[in-house]
Order: sequence, then C-alpha cells, then structure tokens
Amino acid sequence: MRHTTLPLEGMSLKRLLAAAKGRKAVFLTRNRKVRFVLMPADDGDQEVYALENSPKFLAYMKDAMERAKTGKRSSLAEVRAMFATSH
Repeated sequence: MRHTTLPLEGMSLKRLLAAAKGRKAVFLTRNRKVRFVLMPADDGDQEVYALENSPKFLAYMKDAMERAKTGKRSSLAEVRAMFATSH
C-alpha cells in the first residue's frame, strides 16, 4: 500500500480534497490510528446512507426479519411448483 503523509493541522478541506483527487482512498490518522477515510462517492452511496439512517426503513427491515423467522415457509419444491404452474 502506498502511503502519503499530509500535515492535517491547518489544512483546509479544499486542500485536502485536492490532495485526495485521483486516489482510491485517503486514510486520516491520529496517533497512528485510522480515524476517518476519504473516498470518492458513487451513485449509490447517498441512498445507502439515507436508508441506514431511516428509522422507518430500519423498523420495516426488523419486522420483515421477524416475519421470515415466524411466518409460513415454502420448500424449494413448492416454490418450483408455483412458478411452473404460473408460466
């Protein structure tokens, strides 16, 4: 792994972003421990963050997991039979 050391004291965000441009990731450390990582965002990152921080979505997922544990279950043969008859 290639390392670059940047003196963060007094470094502006604009300068930090310029130094990170073209890199896959820049790890920001304090006392030799990684505290943050600066990475380019892709198209799905904003949506993932929104879902991870949505109480309504998290409640829905918790409910879905409970229903999966306690609800009706179908065998693979039953599922195949359902799809075979629907086509």
